[in-house]
Amino acid sequence: MRSCLSHLDESDLKEVFEKKRDAYEFIKKFLNWPFQTSFIPVVNQLWSYLSNRDINELLLLITFQIRQGLGDFNYVDLLEEFWDQCPAHLKEGIQKPLLN
Repeated sequence: MRSCLSHLDESDLKEVFEKKRDAYEFIKKFLNWPFQTSFIPVVNQLWSYLSNRDINELLLLITFQIRQGLGDFNYVDLLEEFWDQCPAHLKEGIQKPLLN
């Protein structure tokens, strides 16, 4: 999936993700094994198709994975990297999840 995405130009991406939640639905699949290592590269290609709501829901999904204690991937590092790379305008009104 990721390699197919890398071959699309901006107009192709707009066509593929024309519905508001399509990018979110696509990206969240990369939080599951064995695709987690592709999550950040994929989301980096699709920031412009995400809303504040999408970011908040992705943060909740990652936090859920951490709280479940799943050992299949380092979700704490994924959360940090996702938050650090998230554009400022998408972080508006969202608090970074605390993992205490």
